[in-house]
This record gives sequence, C-alpha cells and structure tokens, in this order.
Amino acid sequence: MIGKDYTNNLKEILDQLQEAAKHLNISLQRSKTAKSGIGESENTLIEFEALTTRFAKVADMLIHKVYRSIDYVEFAEGGSIIDVMNRADKQNFIDSAQEMRILKDLRNDIAHEYITERIQLLHFEVLERTPKLLQLVNRALHYCKKYLK
Repeated sequence: MIGKDYTNNLKEILDQLQEAAKHLNISLQRSKTAKSGIGESENTLIEFEALTTRFAKVADMLIHKVYRSIDYVEFAEGGSIIDVMNRADKQNFIDSAQEMRILKDLRNDIAHEYITERIQLLHFEVLERTPKLLQLVNRALHYCKKYLK
C-alpha cells in the first residue's frame, strides 16, 4: 500500500510539473520576441520576470519534488540533494549532476538578485538555459511513464 501512495504522489507532482512547464514554455516564447528590447519597456521587464519566476518554479519542482519522488518510488535511500542528483545521473534522466547544479545555482541567483544590471544578465542566462530545463522535464516525464500505467 505504501508503494502505491508514493506512485500516486509522483503522478500528482508530475501533473503539476507538466502544467508549470507549459507556462514556462509560454514565457520562453514571449521572452524570445522581447529579447532585443530588454530594458526598453515595462512590458519587456514583465515578460522576463515571468520567465525567471517560472524557471525557478520548474527547477525547484524537478529537483526537489520529482527526483525525490522517483527515489521514493524506487526505494532509494533519501540523502542529500547531491545524492538525489547522482542517482538521477546514474539513471540517465539527466546528463550530469554538474548540469543540475548549474540550474539549481541559477534558480538561487533568481531568488536573491537585486542589482538591476545583474538582473538583465540573469534574464539572458535564463533565456538560454530554459530549453534545457524543459528538455529535462520531458526526460523525467518519459522516465516515469513506467510507474504511471
């Protein structure tokens, strides 16, 4: 019975992740069209803020909820976030634990950046890395299909 609860929890989290990734993709498309005009209008700033906020949310969900939920379903030991990333790397649904660290660090930068000049650079980095994050979401969803039948 406990294993079924873990599987149900994984399904709920994956449903939430899919919805969040859909919104992240919408922000990515809008931000691509606004890219050349960064800093020129309030609307452009709003689009980039939506992108960075959604990026942070998806990264958090993927790293802290989805990967940990997979571990629970697979009866893997808990451990630190590094342990979770190393297991994800071994299971080949991420390219490397280092890559995930970069995404996690970027998420932390989003949450703690207050200097206006740095924020513009952050927007461009998020714009560049969002397709990779969306790819990792799809890989996790594909990997989890075997548990959701």
